[in-house]
Amino acid sequence: MEEVPVQKERKVSSALKTLKKDVEKIDAIEDKLRFIIDYMRSVLSQDQKPMLKEFWDAKNFCMELFKEKVNPIKRKALWKDYKELTSEASRLKEILDEQSLFAIEQIEIALKAIEGDQNDFEEHVKKIPSLEFSSHSHTVISNKQSYDTLQREIHFLNTLITRLNALRKGTIETDMRIRHKNRLLSEMSNLGDCLFPRRKELVAQISDAFYSDVMRLLEERFPNEKVADDVPSHILRSEIKILQSLGKQLTLTTKIFAQSRKRLNLFWDALQEQEKEKRADFESKKGLFDENFQKVSEDIKSYAELSQKADQNSEMLLQKGEELLKEISSTELLRDKERQLKSEVQQIRKEIVSKIKGKKKAEQEKEEGELQRFGEMLTELKTRAETFELEKMEETKNELMRQFEALSFSSLEALTFERLFTEVDDLILDKRIEKGPLIHEFLHDKEAMRERVKAEFKTFRKESGKSGLDFTQAMVYRDLVDDCREHLERLETSIDTLEQQLEEIEE
Repeated sequence: MEEVPVQKERKVSSALKTLKKDVEKIDAIEDKLRFIIDYMRSVLSQDQKPMLKEFWDAKNFCMELFKEKVNPIKRKALWKDYKELTSEASRLKEILDEQSLFAIEQIEIALKAIEGDQNDFEEHVKKIPSLEFSSHSHTVISNKQSYDTLQREIHFLNTLITRLNALRKGTIETDMRIRHKNRLLSEMSNLGDCLFPRRKELVAQISDAFYSDVMRLLEERFPNEKVADDVPSHILRSEIKILQSLGKQLTLTTKIFAQSRKRLNLFWDALQEQEKEKRADFESKKGLFDENFQKVSEDIKSYAELSQKADQNSEMLLQKGEELLKEISSTELLRDKERQLKSEVQQIRKEIVSKIKGKKKAEQEKEEGELQRFGEMLTELKTRAETFELEKMEETKNELMRQFEALSFSSLEALTFERLFTEVDDLILDKRIEKGPLIHEFLHDKEAMRERVKAEFKTFRKESGKSGLDFTQAMVYRDLVDDCREHLERLETSIDTLEQQLEEIEE
């Protein structure tokens, strides 16, 4: 015998079980049918959404009862209501299917949009504003660029994940066929497998970098759980606040955030305790501070009186001021009082420096005046040589030479005056030639003068060719070169004349 396949019994819903129990309590078949039809109408008239599964279960149950013996007149009325409800349910199902299809399309569009944004990840990250760091963050944060890049990537991933979670929730809540819902949820799961691990990795990276900065700060400022003494308290407080604020801006793991916060809080508490001790120490030393202030103030007063005396050495006074500043730095004083005392000493030293500058300026002006008078006298001796007697001219030239040796000149000024002395010496030689017949001697002197001018010409031309000269210096050297050239021409003429005179005498 062939085995007859056993059909699996359809699972009966709890709503249908309840309905059957209620129907069993009714005796007349017509009343049972009316009760079921009223139930079918009620499940279709739900405010939120019709209960179609319960409707179809009730419809099938109702159909079984219609097969039993029913009063024909009542049957006709009941069948009419049954058919109308069935038609209404079919139309309602079509509408819900269309809505479900539209919802599926929208979900697919949204899912593709998330996938597209993921593919253009780098471009979207670039558009996200950068993190705002404190103006002093460079002192405690060594990974600013890394923080900015990682946090922007995490921010964009968070946006994609939020959209994906909202889409998953909407898919679960939307009525659609199970196979469509499973397909969409599977695609979302695959997309989530790309987003969630990447975010986890980035969060781990940024957490490690932040913890590294926290530990670096603690190692530098809180070695062996003791607050560093070489950094002011307000800077330490600022550095802690910067890291605490940054920790709230970044997406950190719960573990790293908790550990960092705990360590920074320990540092903060230690800092508060240190400041409390400093305040207590300050109160105990207040009398000493006042005493030290009075003592240093008296020293500064004496220094000010000493600086007003005309016979005091300025360098010694400046050295005294340096010693006072060192004394103030080494004396226990309130910070504002220390600044006040140092300011007073600096003001006195400034006045001393001003006096030194004034004295040097007066000396410089005096020296410049002497140089100007010397130059005018030497120039006048050259230009008015015709009005001088030989003896007077030699005497004046010798006096100017003594002044020249006593005065201080720059190298350029010295060369200029030496050139003038050469001109004067040549003019004196001309006066000697006019007085005496010693042509041999005068010719020798003129030749010597020519060699002297040639040497000056070479010197001036060499100096004028050097780099680094300003415009004024270059012009002066050029004038000296031209002056030597003209002087040489005059000397050549003078030597030729003397040589002719010597030939005439010998003939």
